[in-house]
Amino acid sequence: MQFKRNIILTVLLLLILASISYLPFTYKDTPGERDGFRMVMGIIDSVTSGKPLGSPLLYGRNISYGYYALIDIFRPVFQKNFTIIIPITNYISSLSSIFMVIPIFYLVKRYWGATTAVLANLLLILIPVWWSTSLYGHPMIQAVLFMFIGLALIAYRSEIKSSNAGLVKLIILDILIISAFSLCLMFRLDAVLMFLLIPGCFLLERYSLTKVISYSSLYIIFAIVIFFVVKSQLPEINLESDGILEDLIFYHGPDIVIKNLKAGSKAFVEACNPLYIFIFFITLASLWVKRDSLTLLFIFPTLVVNYIFWLPNYYPARHFIYVSPVLAIGNAIFLHAAFKKVLPFCRNKKIIGITLALILIGIFFVSYRVSYSVPYPYWQTQTEDNKRLANNLQNLPSREQRIFVVADSIPVVLEMQLLSSKVQVKPLKTSLLTDTQLQRQKFSKILKTNPTKTIDLLEVKNEKNNFIFYIQGWKKNEVVRFFKESNEYDDVYLVIQKNIPSFTLVPSDISKKINFLDI
Repeated sequence: MQFKRNIILTVLLLLILASISYLPFTYKDTPGERDGFRMVMGIIDSVTSGKPLGSPLLYGRNISYGYYALIDIFRPVFQKNFTIIIPITNYISSLSSIFMVIPIFYLVKRYWGATTAVLANLLLILIPVWWSTSLYGHPMIQAVLFMFIGLALIAYRSEIKSSNAGLVKLIILDILIISAFSLCLMFRLDAVLMFLLIPGCFLLERYSLTKVISYSSLYIIFAIVIFFVVKSQLPEINLESDGILEDLIFYHGPDIVIKNLKAGSKAFVEACNPLYIFIFFITLASLWVKRDSLTLLFIFPTLVVNYIFWLPNYYPARHFIYVSPVLAIGNAIFLHAAFKKVLPFCRNKKIIGITLALILIGIFFVSYRVSYSVPYPYWQTQTEDNKRLANNLQNLPSREQRIFVVADSIPVVLEMQLLSSKVQVKPLKTSLLTDTQLQRQKFSKILKTNPTKTIDLLEVKNEKNNFIFYIQGWKKNEVVRFFKESNEYDDVYLVIQKNIPSFTLVPSDISKKINFLDI
């Protein structure tokens, strides 16, 4: 009874510590990266257009529809004040990271003990990419949470099965496990990269190989089937988009892996913290020496698969977030084993233990100087400039001609949406290929597909004017080529976002005579 009370107290203290680590730093009035702006822009459009989960602006809807369904629950709260959407999405991520304490603690405690479970939770908080992403809205955090809820339920099912639990209880747990894994995919389909943890969990429970394969296959197949069945019920979006295979080749093709090997590896190490990676490989060596193959098979495959998969598409380094829990668990296993070996040689174990812990934490914080920061660390000046430009565009007197805006457009358009619910946004496709597509087409040698990535625009209308936004306005050469090769926008007023070093485009760069608006 006392042991159970101590465990509950430990979990409560970890929840409090996690709350202190995330909530004071959660973004209050801005998304944390460009994808976040895209998601909020789509959420607003789904409300103003009356198309819940049906707006063509919902970024990645087909792979994250569970996330948008969750946000839509709060529609009565934010439909009259869209500015509330941003803190809602941000705090959902922070709360999800806080609740991660429970499944991580239970799972790690079952296989490696309570001390390792405490260490794993502490180390997870300190992983740069995990902590940073926990501060703003993104469905990857919830996908990881549901993944580990499912794994913890597998561990719990195995525990009660050994105590002859009833069949009904086991069936209910099976349903909950499949639901958790299904929700994991609904929040982010690429979370399937963590599904190697499912057979890893059964191996840790020492199931026979036949049962590991059969049980894992059933859980995975049911989760995938449920994902696609629910997806088939979503409203249709009439928007041309590439298939999964085309996207995989474009973003994750072998040519890009070779090209981005150095830069991608650097981003991976910085996202995870160099010291974590170093200790993780020491852990792998230690487990190999000890012949602990079960632990190796749990923590190693997921890290390798995610590293290889995201290597060609490493930016933002938030893509590597799925390795965070296994990285924390691997480091915790080694550090606990190291502490157990060192402490017996010290007379005052408490003082030595505290000293070692402080030194370790100090080293972690020092190593952060060469680690990952938030994807776009210029928010203070950038947000002010975006708001100023959005306000000026919104208040611009009526013009007969369209106004073509070259800017970091997604945040600016979102600010216009927040200023007025009457702002209408529509995606536009062009026939011109992006610079990135042209480069891939030129240098790809292993896998070649028909070029599909074209320059995307946004048509934005308010009560006074019709705007055309060039989404990736920071690509100077591409913008210049666009105006050179396209005649559709020769009759526009041109607006170029100022005060951002990366926007070096000036009106004289455009070969055509276009009216320039100085805003």
